[in-house]
Amino acid sequence: MIEDDDDNLEDFEMTDFNVDEIVTNLPQYDVIRLCDIIICDRYLGFNKELATACMEELGKRRLAGDTFNFEEYIEREYKGLPKIEVDIPDLHTALNQVISGFKK
Repeated sequence: MIEDDDDNLEDFEMTDFNVDEIVTNLPQYDVIRLCDIIICDRYLGFNKELATACMEELGKRRLAGDTFNFEEYIEREYKGLPKIEVDIPDLHTALNQVISGFKK
């Protein structure tokens, strides 16, 4: 059971999200991880720049002979996600507000 422990938020350590570093390391990621990043962007509006870089990496791999059907995988996994209700606040905005609160 997860306990609600709001009093210890000061112990929460934020990690840096360095898009440039992640993009530099994309060739090391497996094809599923690259696809999952793209799916996160489509579903949550996570990070368009990173998703675009992943698509470019997948394209390079295809040209180099990789036969994994990433388009089909992305569509299948994306369609399998639950629909986000329109009356729920924008998750991307809500997450950014929470992250901003920790930076103060």
